[in-house]
Amino acid sequence: MPQIRPIASASRRAGPLTGPLCAAVALLAGLLSDCGKNQDTLAGTSSGVDNPAITVSFRDGATAASVTGTLDVYSSEQNPAVDPVPLATIPIDNQVSTVLRGSDFSREITAATKLGNTGLSKSSAAHSTVTVFNLVLRTHNKTGNLVLGLTFDSAGHAFLGPGGGKLKGVSLQPKPLVRYEARIAREAVHGDAGRVFVPGSPFLGTLVDSLFILEDVPEGMFPMRFIAADGKVYPIADSLNTKDSARVYRPAIVPVGSIDTTGKHDTIPQFEISAGIDRKVLLGQQAVLEAKLIGVQPTDPRLSVLWTWMRDPADSVPHDTLPPIKPGLPPRRAEILTPTALRSEVRFDADGIYRFLVTATVGVRSHSDTVTVQVQRPEPPKPAILHPVPAESLVVLKSYDIQWAMPGKGPYTIEFSPNNGEKWMPIATHYQGRESLQTFPWTVPEAGVSARCLLRVSDEVDTLAHAVMAGNFSIIH
Repeated sequence: MPQIRPIASASRRAGPLTGPLCAAVALLAGLLSDCGKNQDTLAGTSSGVDNPAITVSFRDGATAASVTGTLDVYSSEQNPAVDPVPLATIPIDNQVSTVLRGSDFSREITAATKLGNTGLSKSSAAHSTVTVFNLVLRTHNKTGNLVLGLTFDSAGHAFLGPGGGKLKGVSLQPKPLVRYEARIAREAVHGDAGRVFVPGSPFLGTLVDSLFILEDVPEGMFPMRFIAADGKVYPIADSLNTKDSARVYRPAIVPVGSIDTTGKHDTIPQFEISAGIDRKVLLGQQAVLEAKLIGVQPTDPRLSVLWTWMRDPADSVPHDTLPPIKPGLPPRRAEILTPTALRSEVRFDADGIYRFLVTATVGVRSHSDTVTVQVQRPEPPKPAILHPVPAESLVVLKSYDIQWAMPGKGPYTIEFSPNNGEKWMPIATHYQGRESLQTFPWTVPEAGVSARCLLRVSDEVDTLAHAVMAGNFSIIH
């Protein structure tokens, strides 16, 4: 069996652990006690009934498939909002299967009693004979599979499937990871903010106006629960179905329990949020709006963060869209790309002053801060002749590019002076430009030999747009 790499230990948990989660922590401890041993050592001296084994095989349809990635072990009741990392991870390196043995799990009772400082109930651990766990397969090419409801019965010396029958093996088939989006219909008891999660997995989504999104979830149907802002967990009868994005899920109105992220009691912390200083950005660019939290962790499942923009810098009422700042001005809008994160990117399509409100809510407490973004149009390039440059020497009858920058598109008049601007001679007229940076091929005239040469370019439409060289260049034989 491959070595098992621990990701988390039970000692970091703040609150008491009960039920299947307690057993899963004991499972983790049993797994950790075998780190570094080879497969024969893990098997011990027992075999057969005393030490059952479950083979986790990987398939592509009906055929075996070699997989490189990880097999993550989660508690069936693990709440990713509190602990989003797996209890243990089994590396898979170009393998078609791996084996979990009963001896790996049977050490859980002894190991659990050594973790008394974590709040783990020794009595419940001592009487626990059943560990319910889930497996999540993740491969390096972002495919995966999720198997829920596996059981190890230490008293019965057996692995059991979801239906209760003895299990010798389970097959995981890599599947594409998808982005799933659906809605939650909530009652008043649920509040305005919350999250949904698949128990015993890392899949967690935050609600925005009843919409939730799960990123990189395997295709299939999975159980789902709703966490309200106050930390209470509500069951959802319908299973999450990645092939049905039009479904509206309805949480129960009676919670099944609560999560504890702040200590022994589910208290709402005192906290602050700051949106930083006002800033300037150029039109067409993205501005980064970033808020900082003080007194609460960004991973707190009761936390929701929402960015909104307002009508006017002096207006304190947020709006879903950004109407004109003043009557008579053209409408302006800003697109918020990630409205639920502490860090959001905003793209502007009009200049002006935009004011944003960021609101953080934890349970019944909310705090807000504002930031003002001044959007400016980039300054057009100043008229300038870029080539030739002052003090440069050009040879008669040779071809050189005259290059200039101008805000318009012409047409242009290009002129040459051999006597420092006392007299100008046309090189080209009605030259139609295409871009702000222009190039015109010029063959140096033989009659232009001088050390006091200048070039001038003028926009024939915009008479104020013209450029003269900053210094003389020379024409030589």
